[in-house]
Amino acid sequence: MASCRGPLPAGEDATGDTSDSDHTQADTGTDDTGGDDPFECVPWPASPPALGLGEPTTLSFADVTSAVGLLDTAYFPGDWPPTCDPNGEGWVGTPCKMYVQGGGAAVGDFDDDGWPDIYLTRLVGRDLLFRNMLGEGGEPAFLEIGASVGLVDEFGGNGAAWVDVDGDGDLDLYVTSMAIPGRFWFYRNELAQTGEARFVEDAAARGLALDDGLPHFGFSIGVGDYDRDGWLDLHTSEWWPGGSPTATTHHARLLRNLGPDQPGSFEDLTLVGGASMLMLNPAGLHAFSPTFVDLDEDGWQDLAFVSDNATSRLFWNRASHDGADPSFVDGTPKAGVSIERNGMGSTFGDVDGDGHLDWYVSAIFSPNSELECGNPICGTGGNRLYRSIGPRCFEELGEAYGLNVGGWGWGTTMFDPDNDGDLDIVETNGFQVPHGQPNTAFTGHPLRFWRNGSEQAGQLEFAQQSGQVGLSDTGQGRGLVAFDYDRDGDEDLLIVDNSGKYGSGTKLWRNRSDEADSPNAWLDVELDGHAGNRHGVGARVELQREVGGPVQVRVIGVNSHFLGHGEYRAHFGLGPGDEPVARVRVIWASGAQSSIDDVNVGQVLELAEP
Repeated sequence: MASCRGPLPAGEDATGDTSDSDHTQADTGTDDTGGDDPFECVPWPASPPALGLGEPTTLSFADVTSAVGLLDTAYFPGDWPPTCDPNGEGWVGTPCKMYVQGGGAAVGDFDDDGWPDIYLTRLVGRDLLFRNMLGEGGEPAFLEIGASVGLVDEFGGNGAAWVDVDGDGDLDLYVTSMAIPGRFWFYRNELAQTGEARFVEDAAARGLALDDGLPHFGFSIGVGDYDRDGWLDLHTSEWWPGGSPTATTHHARLLRNLGPDQPGSFEDLTLVGGASMLMLNPAGLHAFSPTFVDLDEDGWQDLAFVSDNATSRLFWNRASHDGADPSFVDGTPKAGVSIERNGMGSTFGDVDGDGHLDWYVSAIFSPNSELECGNPICGTGGNRLYRSIGPRCFEELGEAYGLNVGGWGWGTTMFDPDNDGDLDIVETNGFQVPHGQPNTAFTGHPLRFWRNGSEQAGQLEFAQQSGQVGLSDTGQGRGLVAFDYDRDGDEDLLIVDNSGKYGSGTKLWRNRSDEADSPNAWLDVELDGHAGNRHGVGARVELQREVGGPVQVRVIGVNSHFLGHGEYRAHFGLGPGDEPVARVRVIWASGAQSSIDDVNVGQVLELAEP
C-alpha cells in the first residue's frame, strides 16, 4: 500500500502504529474489477482549509429533563442489571446479556410542524413518543402521546429510525427488537394521506418484519440509497450470542426498496449484496451499527459496519468500477480500519477540516480489561478516530489525541455545540455485567466530551471537557442524539440511560451557548428531495463563509448511528459575525447539484433538488 500520512502530534512516532499488537484479520479485499487495485491507498489532492472560523465561545449545558416533561422513561423498570448465571443456560439462551446493551432514541419531525419529536425504545412496556409542543407554546416542551397515535405494541424495542420509505413526504418509523421469538416493527405514518399523523403497523406486508419464529436481538438501522435508484434502502443489525447463526436466520440484513412500483416495500438482498457479516467470529454475529456513507467520494454510498469482537467491516460499493451493479466488496484490511476490536457506536464527519469524511468508532478502554470484563478479546485499545487520507484508506489517530480513553463506549456523534466551525465529539459509556456479581469497573464513569481546539486545517487538538461544560452524566449511557430541540441555533444532547428503575432514564441536556454575550453565528440546511428520498439522505452539503475561503462539509444522515438517528438536517457553526454566507452547495445522493449565494445566517435554509 502506498504510504500517505497526514499530520501527527508533536513527538508522535512516524510509524503511526496504534493498533493492538495481537489483533489480526484476514485480507478479504480483492480486485475483481479487472483494472487497477481499487484498494490501493492514493493520497487526496490538497484541499482548502476549513478550520479556524472563530474562537470557541463559552459553552455550557444544563439538565432540563424534568422541566421539559421527559418523565417515566426507564428503559427497564426492574432491578438492574438482570440476574443471570454466567455458567448456565440462561447466559446464552436468553436475552439477559443483550439487555444491558440496549436503549435507543430517534429524533424527527413526525407531524411536520417544524419541531423535532423524540422516540424512545424500552425493553419492557411500550416504546414512548414525545411530541415537541414548543411550536404551540407548550409547557412543558414535550408530551408523551404514543398510544394516542397508534403506537401501542409492546415488543422489547431497541434500535429505531425515522425514515420516509414510501416517498410520501412524512416520516415513518422502523424499530428493531430483542425478543423470543423476535421480529422487527414498521409503522407507516398516515399524515400525507389523511392530514393526521397516526401510525399503522405493517412490517410483514412490506418485507420488514424478518419474522422467522426464532429469538432475535436487533440493534441499529442504516438508511441510505446505495443503488442510486432514488429510493431509500435499509440495513439492519443484530448481536447474536452463543454460536454463529446461519445465512438465513440472522438479522443483519440488506433490504432494498422496490421503488415506484411498490414504494416502501423491500426485497432481501443480503445473500447477493456482498456485505455478509457471517463467519467473522465463531462466537456469533455481533453487528451493532451500520451506516450507508460515500467515503471514497465516487458518488456511491459504501457500507460501514461497526461490530463487536474484532468484526467491524468497511464494504466498498462496486458500482463505480467497470459498470458493476450496485453491490459491496469487503475492503476492510487495506483501508486501515477495524482495529478497535470491539466497536459499538459510529459517527462520520470532517473532523480535521480537509473536506473528507473521517470515522469515529466508540469501543472499550481499560488498562486491565481482561480481568474487568472477563474476556481477553475485550482489548485495551479503546476508541478509534480513522482519519481519511485517501479515497480508500485511513490512518488511526484516536490514541495519538487521547480520544481512545473513554471507558466502555456506546452512542457517539460529531457535532458543533459551540458553533465555532469545527466538529467536537461526544460519547456515552458504561457497562454492568449481568450476572449478579459486583462489577464497578465500568460504572460511574462520566460522559466524554472532546472539544476540538484546532486553529488551522490539518491540525487536530482535543481536550476532554465534559465536567467543564456541565455534562455531568455518569449513568449507563447507550443511545445518543445531538439536535436543536428548542430551535435556538445550537445543538442540544439527548442521552439514553438504560440502568433500570434506579437509573435516570433518558436525559436532555440543553445547550446554553445562545446565552453568551456574543454567540457565534449558525446556519441550518434542510433538503427537499425527489420522491423516494424526500429528506435528502446521503446528500453532501458544503458551506463557504467567504468567497475563496474555507469550505465546511456535512452529510445528511451519517452522524449518529448506535440504536438511533438524529434529524435529517445539516448544522453549521459559523464563528463570530452576522455577514451572509457566500455560498451553500449541495451534491445530492442522485448526483444532481444545486447552490445558492449570499445566504443570511441564523436561519433554516430549505433547498429543493433540481
